[in-house]
Amino acid sequence: MFFMWNGGFSQSINDIYDRGAEKLKNKQYEEAIKDFSTVVQTDKFYYQAFYDRAQCYNAENKSDNAIKDLTSAITAKKDYFQAFLLRSDIYLKTAKTKEALADLEQIIRMKPDLCTAFEKRGLLYLGEKNNDAAFRDFSKAVDLGTKNVQIFLERGNLFVTKNKADDAIKDYSSAISIDPNNAQVYYKRAQCQLSKKNYLDAIPDLSKAIELKMV
Repeated sequence: MFFMWNGGFSQSINDIYDRGAEKLKNKQYEEAIKDFSTVVQTDKFYYQAFYDRAQCYNAENKSDNAIKDLTSAITAKKDYFQAFLLRSDIYLKTAKTKEALADLEQIIRMKPDLCTAFEKRGLLYLGEKNNDAAFRDFSKAVDLGTKNVQIFLERGNLFVTKNKADDAIKDYSSAISIDPNNAQVYYKRAQCQLSKKNYLDAIPDLSKAIELKMV
């Protein structure tokens, strides 16, 4: 690996990488790409440079280039779950759901306690109308301590389809505790209260939704 090589050479490559990383941080994508390109042309195993160059390409909507770099990063580091995660996002962005699913499943095999992977796979399943699989992944994310409002919202919606208003209300309440300014969740919780004929409980939520310009 790059850090095992000659001290002067290694330091030089690391300096170039650090320079590129600073440019990436400052959103100077074209300039950062030049630095990262110098690094990977010298050391094809410098997986961080491939990953960061992919971030630059992704920011510029050059999805094919980003995917190629992430694949190179994964080739250099087989368990580079961050690269799998970003590649899955780009696959989803480019409507390659099969490839995105494969990456998310690989991440879950490597890190079965990574909440984000279950969140993303659940949302993918939801988009594919596979509600049962989505529900399982949302529930796993909740068990892992997710703080993602959308996960509680979507699982609450799925509870509604199962005619489980009480469970839906619990999820909407959890979402509100995370984001008390989310008008949609107040409105959804009000709908559940109305379905249970809990009119007095629904009124404050409807008022809050109106206040937040939901309805």
